[in-house]
Amino acid sequence: MRIHDVMSTGVVTLRDVMLPMYPNYGDYIHDAVHSRDFLDMEQNYPEVLGKRAEEIMVRNPLTVSPETPILEAASYMGLKNFRRLPVADHGTLVGMVSIGDIHRGLFFVRGGCDVDA
Repeated sequence: MRIHDVMSTGVVTLRDVMLPMYPNYGDYIHDAVHSRDFLDMEQNYPEVLGKRAEEIMVRNPLTVSPETPILEAASYMGLKNFRRLPVADHGTLVGMVSIGDIHRGLFFVRGGCDVDA
């Protein structure tokens, strides 16, 4: 099974939007009790809302091709602690693949289950 069998489309992630508002985004995600200073985040809202996507996006992301085996993409996700990867065909973005897409591809489609049911 290949990436093109399970990918979806999309570009800007939650992390891309949250990082400018909350520079310690990793702490925000991993320490739900002590690191969520919402007042500090709110102070940065006006600055962030005025930014364009090109100002917050990652310029040279790790990508996979539509022909990449899904287990290879899953291993990249595991090594880098990513939940999604851009799918590029000869340098052109054609979609995104998420860990959920991979799970559905492996466990439902391959297992013979009807995903739309």
